[in-house]
Amino acid sequence: MFKLTKFSPAIKYIILLTSIVFLLQTAVRLLTGFPWLEGLGSLILRSEHSGTAQTVPWWQVWRLLTYALLHYDFSHLFWNMLGLWLVGSALETALGSRSLTIIYIFSIISGGISALICEALGLNGAAATSILMGASAGTMGILFSFIALNPQSTMYFWLLVLIPIKALYLGIALILWQLGGLILFSASSTSYSAHLGGILAGYIAALAIKKCWGERLAVCLQNLRKRWQRRHIRVVK
Repeated sequence: MFKLTKFSPAIKYIILLTSIVFLLQTAVRLLTGFPWLEGLGSLILRSEHSGTAQTVPWWQVWRLLTYALLHYDFSHLFWNMLGLWLVGSALETALGSRSLTIIYIFSIISGGISALICEALGLNGAAATSILMGASAGTMGILFSFIALNPQSTMYFWLLVLIPIKALYLGIALILWQLGGLILFSASSTSYSAHLGGILAGYIAALAIKKCWGERLAVCLQNLRKRWQRRHIRVVK
């Protein structure tokens, strides 16, 4: 059964860092009257002047990470961090801090790329937000890694009251919700495309853990290195 856990190390530092950035973001906006941090760190999807899709210059690749540290308001921050804590602490306990951090970062980058691709294809809708901010892609990635690794576990979904539901069924419902939102509510400020990118990344990460892709890759690289060393020794002789 899914249970609340204490703050695990990586989750604690992720939430702390994101909260500090939000306080700094709010302070700068109040003191200067201009959203400087949003301009420097958000992922720009569309030019507000021309309305066309905006490509991120290669030298601004940090935006694919820093957009997740910025949030529109406290409510946006609160729900993302709450979800991250509830699921992320359990996942970190099972996989360790390093694996959780990798999954989180991978999901954030995947969510940003997904939002950019959907914007270029015109799937986000002309009235949707022109910039991407928030950690929801990372939170979705963590959630779906947990679901993929524990499909039969019981989770709780809030719908006026807490409703127990199998993780697998919750995952299916969330995917349908995100796909429906992307297709039917393209003018919403919610970035369904980023959520779907995070979901995909989380599932791939869980699949890699299940299939031990990391260990297989390490063995493959080790074998290639040994072959190269043997050939190099022969050439030297």
